[in-house]
Amino acid sequence: FSRLKKCILYCMNKRFAWGLILFLLWACGDDSGSNINEFEVESLISSSSSSEILSSSEDFPSKDNLSSSEETALSSENIVYSSKNEFSSSSAENSSSSFNVADISVSSVSEINFPAVTGCVAFYSNQEPASYGVIDAFVQKRVAVLEMQGLDSASAKNVAIQELYRELGLDTLLQEHFEITNSLFSEDFLGRAEKLENEGLDAALARDSAFHDFCRKLGVYDKCIELGEFAFLSGHDGITLSELEYTLFYLYKSSETELSQTLIDDFADGTLDSGNYCITDKPYDRLDELPRKFIHMGCAYDPKKIQHPLSIMRNIWRKCIGMPYCSKELYGTIYSSGKNHFKCEDGEWISFFMREEEKNGSLCSENGTYITVDEKNGKTTSYICYEYSWYDLSQSANVPAYLFFNPDYGYGVMADSRENQAYRTTLFEGQTWLSEDMDYYEYKDSLITNHSLCAKVVYKPDTSFMIYGDCDGASRFYTFEAAKNVCPKGWRLPTRADWNGVMEKAEEQGTSYLKKLFVIGNGTATDEFGLSLRRDGGVKYSNGIPEFFLSGSNLFWLEDGSFVITDAEKTTYSTDKELESTALIPVRCIKN
Repeated sequence: FSRLKKCILYCMNKRFAWGLILFLLWACGDDSGSNINEFEVESLISSSSSSEILSSSEDFPSKDNLSSSEETALSSENIVYSSKNEFSSSSAENSSSSFNVADISVSSVSEINFPAVTGCVAFYSNQEPASYGVIDAFVQKRVAVLEMQGLDSASAKNVAIQELYRELGLDTLLQEHFEITNSLFSEDFLGRAEKLENEGLDAALARDSAFHDFCRKLGVYDKCIELGEFAFLSGHDGITLSELEYTLFYLYKSSETELSQTLIDDFADGTLDSGNYCITDKPYDRLDELPRKFIHMGCAYDPKKIQHPLSIMRNIWRKCIGMPYCSKELYGTIYSSGKNHFKCEDGEWISFFMREEEKNGSLCSENGTYITVDEKNGKTTSYICYEYSWYDLSQSANVPAYLFFNPDYGYGVMADSRENQAYRTTLFEGQTWLSEDMDYYEYKDSLITNHSLCAKVVYKPDTSFMIYGDCDGASRFYTFEAAKNVCPKGWRLPTRADWNGVMEKAEEQGTSYLKKLFVIGNGTATDEFGLSLRRDGGVKYSNGIPEFFLSGSNLFWLEDGSFVITDAEKTTYSTDKELESTALIPVRCIKN
């Protein structure tokens, strides 16, 4: 009877030729003389044409995208399952079954058992078990439904897992990035191959059949076959079952040992309601904070350890808003959802906000554009667009000076013949000042090369020495000893006498005067005098690493070795002699 049933199933699955052969063998032979055993049937299945294998994502479209007639066709009573699961289930088989999935109970509830972790333990050892029971708990009720529809236990579980992956938006991800433990590979593949060989099967055929069985059990048949046996013997860097189960349990647990019963019940029909599983209440750009709450980081923090759990979460999140899987074909594609914008890069959707390309729904598309954003902390922050990223004006030292100039002001020009550079100037308080910081660099001058830095080097200290001399038109920071050699002939460092008048007016008029000194975009700044002060702060070393200090204030060297500190409320002089001897500060020259 079992062989007849297999014949019927294969015929229904368009395997007419093999079905007919098997039927004739069954009809003409007897139990004692037949050489057709269960293994041989499975071998015939695995050797069938790959063109018959349907994509699960095509077989099971989302309910949200179906018409009423399509939804009926895909209901639990009418499903025709993918041939990659090696069976079909039609309405003819299920017509006699009538039940309410809500009333289904399972004989034994799957237990979830994560190992106790103490001390310095690495995460996801290859010796860990393949499953902690999370997937089994998730699909247990769905498996019971499928068994009532006539499927055997193994097939029902296989289909239920595939449906679960599809519903969570993980099917393609796990097809492309999956891993197994060494123990699972040894037990399920090598052990099966040895058993078949001991039963008299040719060694090569036993190994091939065992590998096909192994790939079907993993639930990622096509990708597993594509990778081949060697990928597992040599080690395949993909998502482990441990990573998947830890992640799903963190997202959907109802207690420290139980999965949400609501989800288990919801999945009994092979689908999930978005209100039960979606995690869009968590910002996409902050999902990377979650894996750190449940993964075992081992003896030292390694950012790579959060990548697989993060990929799982991001794919569930993108499925919930209807965003497609980020495949190779979609590389570079931009997807927008409300104020959120995403770009497909290297198998992941990266939000523009994560890359500072978006602020409050505004995309950075034109250099020099300003926006003001009301932050969650109640403060207001101004940003400038540069090379598709928004920069806080208090942290924009690597943005070229020309983007900060007042478009309505008539600047003068100073030509520095040493490097053939031109600098904007302004007539301020009866004297000619530079309207931008100096960016002088002479690679033959060791004082300049060893005692000056570009802002981009501070932001990324590992930047190569070869670009230290190119600040891309942005400010350069100098020690005082180097600063004394920066101004060109006919120009000098300012003195306190040059700035005292500014301090007096600032004390008299307060912010109404100071706002006229700063570049437009800094709150209410007007840059009325064309001085175009920026809020870049200065640079100092901490444990050998350069870092900014007094960001949000404008600093520049004076002739006596102190420096001016100006912010939105006051302007003053430095008093810390130790800092003055080591700090790197911008240079503003004044004409003799």
